[in-house]
Amino acid sequence: MRTRTGSAGFTLIELLLVVAIIALLIGLLLPALGQAREVARSISCKSQLRQLSMLLDVYATDHDEEYTPTWGRPRWAVGLLAYADVRVERFRVTETVEGQTVERDSFRFAFNDENDDDGEGGATATVPSAVRMLLCPSDPGGPDHGKDFEPEIEPNRKRSYVINGFNDELARRTLTGEGNPDWEAEVESIISARNNQEFRRLVRYRSARRTSMRWLSDTAVFGEKYSSSSHEYLDLIENVGNDFSELNRRRHADQYSNYAMADASVRSIRDPLALTPTNVWGATGWGRQSVLNFVEDVDDLGDENSPEEEDGR
Repeated sequence: MRTRTGSAGFTLIELLLVVAIIALLIGLLLPALGQAREVARSISCKSQLRQLSMLLDVYATDHDEEYTPTWGRPRWAVGLLAYADVRVERFRVTETVEGQTVERDSFRFAFNDENDDDGEGGATATVPSAVRMLLCPSDPGGPDHGKDFEPEIEPNRKRSYVINGFNDELARRTLTGEGNPDWEAEVESIISARNNQEFRRLVRYRSARRTSMRWLSDTAVFGEKYSSSSHEYLDLIENVGNDFSELNRRRHADQYSNYAMADASVRSIRDPLALTPTNVWGATGWGRQSVLNFVEDVDDLGDENSPEEEDGR
């Protein structure tokens, strides 16, 4: 009778086969896990955009149907987060305007660090989660991310989102009020000449009215910008238009970005469908066709969009 003197084991070929199968399974699962994580981040981003759009609606209700100012102080983030129990303080600043030193009121968040706590369970303790509402989970950040042109006035907080500056609506209101019925041609000449001084004259210290929105469910109020962009407003008639230079149209899965509409709905829109055939950033008929006014072929939008190195707001 024969007996076995040793325990049976795997041969080298069998071990290599098992390792190869495990590696294959990992290779198949990792992309799916990555896609699932990106879907979760996109859902979180959409939730944050919905909250911001609801805060904007509350702000408009309290301010005679006007949205946050498109210029001046407080910036939209400070103005809206004040409705999310984030403490905001008013203080005086000194600045030089046209060679003269002037003082004026400004506003800022009443905290210095995200881990600050006033120790008394006050509003400061709720600041971190509210401020993180401004940052998309898919946004990797960058060296200039969230930079403010006046950092001593408002904290250098990261912001993934831009608010619609409603340039076309404000320009229409300003120019028609000045007796210029052909305001579309005037705006196109400003863009062609990159006349930012005239652009500022048209939109400065003005607020768009919610009652002026003709396409509530199809007009964007918030969208996603590049991490490297310091812009806070999406300006259609600044330089070549921020919809070209600052808007990140492919943040999620390198295919689409999220947009909050004027009716507080939120949509994921694939590039370039947010700009053409209808530009969701336009509040007027001209603005909604603004891309087609300057781009004859959709392919001219390019396969990859990246921010230009230029000043903005």
